Amino acid sequence: MRVIVIICAAMFGVVAHARADHTDCVKLGGDDPWFLMQTNDPYRFAVNHGTFDNHFEGFGSQWARLVVQASTVWNEQTDARPFMYIGDTELFDIPLAKDDCDELGINFSLVRMTAVSGSRGEAFRRCIDLSTGLAHQFLIAISYSNESTIPHPYMNCPGCPPSPGGYDVTQILVHEFGHTLNLAHPVNPPPPQVRVAAAMVPDHPGTLRYRDLYWWDQRCSRLVSGDRHRSGFYVTQTSASTFGTPITSHDGNWSYFSQVAIGKRYINSTWQDWMAVNMVHPATCGAGSDSLSELGLSCIRTPRGITPRAGLWRESPGTARVFYGSSNEAPLYALDAKHWTETIRSSNGFLNTQSSTLSHCTSMTGFFACAATAPVYSGHSIATAYDISNLVSVTAWTNQSRDDTSQDRQVRIAAGFISDSLIPQPDSINGVRSFISPAVACYPGGASGYDCILAYAPDPASLSVTVKRFSLALSSTRYIVNAETGSWNVGAVTSSAIALWYHPSSSRFYIAYRSDEATHPVYVRYSSNGTSWTLLRQTSPPPIPPPVVIDTNVLTGLSVPSYYQTSSVKLMYLK
Repeated sequence: MRVIVIICAAMFGVVAHARADHTDCVKLGGDDPWFLMQTNDPYRFAVNHGTFDNHFEGFGSQWARLVVQASTVWNEQTDARPFMYIGDTELFDIPLAKDDCDELGINFSLVRMTAVSGSRGEAFRRCIDLSTGLAHQFLIAISYSNESTIPHPYMNCPGCPPSPGGYDVTQILVHEFGHTLNLAHPVNPPPPQVRVAAAMVPDHPGTLRYRDLYWWDQRCSRLVSGDRHRSGFYVTQTSASTFGTPITSHDGNWSYFSQVAIGKRYINSTWQDWMAVNMVHPATCGAGSDSLSELGLSCIRTPRGITPRAGLWRESPGTARVFYGSSNEAPLYALDAKHWTETIRSSNGFLNTQSSTLSHCTSMTGFFACAATAPVYSGHSIATAYDISNLVSVTAWTNQSRDDTSQDRQVRIAAGFISDSLIPQPDSINGVRSFISPAVACYPGGASGYDCILAYAPDPASLSVTVKRFSLALSSTRYIVNAETGSWNVGAVTSSAIALWYHPSSSRFYIAYRSDEATHPVYVRYSSNGTSWTLLRQTSPPPIPPPVVIDTNVLTGLSVPSYYQTSSVKLMYLK
């Protein structure tokens, strides 16, 4: 075994870096990156469940989910090198030298818990290539107690003692995964200058607000880590219970997508599928260059960040729209900085485009007339649907207030369309919050008399997908949301964006999601009423037919056009 001296990039520890202004992107190790940045190759990592069970007996699989949640934050909100969970391992460590890793066949990274440490979380270099000095793998260690053996006060984690003021262990993991992308701690200027707010700040309070990346994290992960070079895929629902073979959305060797989304548009009296992508090399991107005639290729020429959603407001059906979280924030670098939601739209296949910031009414003076407005703030992608019962579009999003209150991540729903950049005053539903991008779908009376269902994940620890049914009612100023009091568990767990739609020929709602299981299989569940959800299974002999797996090794959440008359649905994703 070769012994190589390394410096630990640790949360609440010391990281050596070059002198920099607080707006600069600070790299681990200064100008020379510490970790290999090969964007065509996802970081594959395993979790040592046993080390977590040593301290929190019986919660190994749930702890793995928290680790996956942390890695998914980077997958969904940046376009840097992605992470992929491959399963459990008994390994407690990984060799320092790449030659030793190769000899043992170790081609993955490791996350474990350790009993005592000076830091709550640490990221170490592993499988280091002596010729380049670059680490090909990493080790992340979460400590159970400090050097005095006093347990760390964690919150929102399985088996942890109740600690309302404790540290969010998922956020600590978010921070450590950021180190493996070569990000160091931001340099904070002396008071009274504004201190940087970022997931990579080492002395943050560890609260839920930091699970959403800040502008510094998004900007610097792109500049330091580079762009991911992945392919977009789609799969078509051909019947109520059948999905086709996954197909790459673009042929050739330059399918360097960093984000993908799919939507519908109404052109020349016909409905068309179209996709929006972020390209690593946008100069090669142009409308009509896709080899598949039913999917037009359009580029988002914007700062890349939060996964976009392709949407449509049926009040303007010929205008294709892309909604995305701006990488800019206001107030910049502040603790309460929030992401604006931007839109790009076109009525001619994106030969010409218009862009604007999406806002909503905060109060109304008359029917669809605003008295005051505010931007739509969200750290996640937004969702749209159409309620044919009232002939209005429905827009849902997770509010980003950056406050440790019930309004942070509160799901908001607005019904209707005022202009290309303005929607009516939204409603919240009984304080419902979501820790993933929500989804919405509608069909007249399709959910036991309700017209729409909302899908979200309200629990920050389990991220169990939940649905709530609702209908719209006309008031003097707008349509308001009338939701049922209870909610229904779908039986799915995901930390990514979910796809939700209604299939009219089968009279069912469908949910597709990227599982937090190993290799991230995509599953589909369906329901005829929104309350009881069944895992779609293959037609094979009893006793237990296996579930339908749409695809595996999927890296980001799913995108789907959610409109009631869609009988042939395409799911799109990155892998």
